[in-house]
Amino acid sequence: MLGAKAELSDRAQDVLHALCIDDWHSEAHYQHQNFPEHRWRHIKKNVEWLMNLRNCPPEVWLLALQYVCGVMNHTAKKSLGNCPPLQVLEGTTIDISILLYFLFWDIVYVSCVDDKEHHGQVGSKKSSLVRGRMVAFVWNVGHGLTYKVLTDDTQKVI
Repeated sequence: MLGAKAELSDRAQDVLHALCIDDWHSEAHYQHQNFPEHRWRHIKKNVEWLMNLRNCPPEVWLLALQYVCGVMNHTAKKSLGNCPPLQVLEGTTIDISILLYFLFWDIVYVSCVDDKEHHGQVGSKKSSLVRGRMVAFVWNVGHGLTYKVLTDDTQKVI
């Protein structure tokens, strides 16, 4: 079809109709109409700001990206009626207390097992402290205040 902006197959149209999704396309050369691209620009700017603020090495950019996305999903957004995106999505009140204890790249100490039988396990009475950096939140493992830590000695996330 001459002059058509986009044309979808019948199968694609059926999927869109089944999921109640409008067939919508942004106009060429009007990037402000592409909402995911606008959101990505905001995320990227926050990641760059965070890494500069905390003086992080460039190798941890992916961990910083995960951290920023976690914070943005749990904090209020004006366009959503001052509600967090996850609250709008799930319909439940979001607990933000995990955001209040540590910032990205804060120095933390983690208890690791010292004996040979349980080498490398976290949390034991026979443990020593290992220095690391808080790099992300853990949303579905452990209790409500569980974090990912990048250890200084092994450079692994635990």
